[in-house]
Amino acid sequence: MMTELLPPVADAVLIWCGVFALSSITHALLYPPLQRRSAAVSAANAADLRLLWGLLPPIAASVVTWLVLNPALSAPLIPVHCHGLNCAPHPPLSEAHPALRVGVAAVTGGLALVLCAAVALLAWRVQRRLRTLFSLSRAAATQRFQVIDGPTPAAWCVGWWRPQVYVSRSMLDALSARELRVVLAHEYAHQRRRDNLRRAGLAIATVLWPKNRRQQLLSDYHTATEMACDWAAVDVSGDADLVARVIARLEGLPASAASEGGATGSVSAARSRIKALLTAPRNTASPQVLLAIAGLWLLQIWAGTALAHACIELLS
Repeated sequence: MMTELLPPVADAVLIWCGVFALSSITHALLYPPLQRRSAAVSAANAADLRLLWGLLPPIAASVVTWLVLNPALSAPLIPVHCHGLNCAPHPPLSEAHPALRVGVAAVTGGLALVLCAAVALLAWRVQRRLRTLFSLSRAAATQRFQVIDGPTPAAWCVGWWRPQVYVSRSMLDALSARELRVVLAHEYAHQRRRDNLRRAGLAIATVLWPKNRRQQLLSDYHTATEMACDWAAVDVSGDADLVARVIARLEGLPASAASEGGATGSVSAARSRIKALLTAPRNTASPQVLLAIAGLWLLQIWAGTALAHACIELLS
């Protein structure tokens, strides 16, 4: 029984990995046009578009694998061909020796398991860090954030599944009540949006992207989420200038920071966030962009299903 199941499982692994690799390369190459189009939408929508763009390859690979192994559904997507008397819809028929297919799939699947193990290890480290922070902190009166003793004003959101907001004692002492409300609104937005989990998923889904293109996507996504949470703080405080001043103060920037250039790293990012509060659009994503993404994804499903069926049958 187990021997009979191995070849179909091997085919599923090969199909999924092959489609995932090709789709990842396609999305990496086509990211610059999406990057340019995202500049015209709100930060929250720009973040969602980047997340969707990065997650589509594994979704496409899963859909293609399911279709190829269910011939009644995939028959309209596969070019007409015949195997003698077997002219009805059928799963791919490979002439390769089962041991070869199983061996190739085992190697490919092994690499995927190594990746899963790395992700599990990272999740364990994040959870351990969260437990350590929790043990060193004490709940504030609101019970919505934890206080950490520290010399540097800081606030951050930690965790994937159940993120927690932490604020340093020096932050509480340094900011006024209105300023602290802005900071907390920003961090609560990260918590509500589960940005840590979403960014981790995006990093995993784009593991096959070229390094520079992947780093650019993750950096753009991080910037967009920061700006989206800045706008959430504006919605709570009702004052974009106040939010901009808080960002400038925490980064040690002058009031004119938004118009100054030549900075790098976190200072440059802070200036971009301040400028975005004054000039960035808040309109939703263009329907044309969503239609283009949907069209590309459907094209990948069609081409991936046809190619996967043919490649498995040609495997020798």
